[in-house]
Amino acid sequence: MKRTFWTVSAWESPEALKAFAHSGNHAPTSRGLAAQMRDSKFASWPASSDALPVSWAEVPERLR
Repeated sequence: MKRTFWTVSAWESPEALKAFAHSGNHAPTSRGLAAQMRDSKFASWPASSDALPVSWAEVPERLR
């Protein structure tokens, strides 16, 4: 069964995101789901705090 999930988050820096991804419960959970998430796509772009939250309409454009 194929499912599609979308998430959007904002981080102060790439280093802050990396620290989160490698800490706490996120790291072991990600490793456990690696096979199911092998087709995942990630995108990043700079945004000022006044441009947040990002609209869902903008997300597919950013993934292209």
